[in-house]
Amino acid sequence: MNTQSFNMEFAPRSYFEDLTLEEKLRSKIKGQIRGEFVQKNIRNQPINPAVFQSELNQDLKSAQSAVHPWMMGGEYLPDLKLNETEICRIVLKSTTMDVTSMRARIDEGIIKYRVVDEYGETDYVLRFQQSDEPLKMSQLVDNIDQCVEIHKDSGDVNDYGGGGLVKPWVYQQFEFGDSLEEAVGFVTVHSAFYPDLERYYEHQKPVWFRGM
Repeated sequence: MNTQSFNMEFAPRSYFEDLTLEEKLRSKIKGQIRGEFVQKNIRNQPINPAVFQSELNQDLKSAQSAVHPWMMGGEYLPDLKLNETEICRIVLKSTTMDVTSMRARIDEGIIKYRVVDEYGETDYVLRFQQSDEPLKMSQLVDNIDQCVEIHKDSGDVNDYGGGGLVKPWVYQQFEFGDSLEEAVGFVTVHSAFYPDLERYYEHQKPVWFRGM
């Protein structure tokens, strides 16, 4: 399989209008495992309405964290702004399943993009910071792979492992001496709007690993 197997010209019609139920839920729910559960079961069984809210209340957060630290993955992301939705996320199999979220917001007809994480210590500079229409998949991949991370306190640019939001984590696991399977499984990419995005990175991560 090569990148020609993917439709890199694909772009969703909208991030904001005429969305399927799954797109609405996946792009709004902060928690990774909670979002997966809701998406899988929303059409098949009754679900407590509190569970598919974007933000959990503190009591539910405490109850989830008592089950397993991974249950907290994504739950401490910043709130979505008005007219904002998540278009993709990067998920780590770290102790607390850390999540980085790329978001799109409509502002006077212009779509503006930003990246946030659960710690708030980094500024992210994207190649495509705004657009008139939803990004093509190739442009979204450029935003992921060419994103520049700047430490807020020092102003230093983090180019570890070649930079971007995904490749550094593959490189980190390579440096740790992980196997190919362990390294590529540590980081995954998910999107409610780009159905080929996860599969694209599952193809790309081994290519990076073998070139390290």
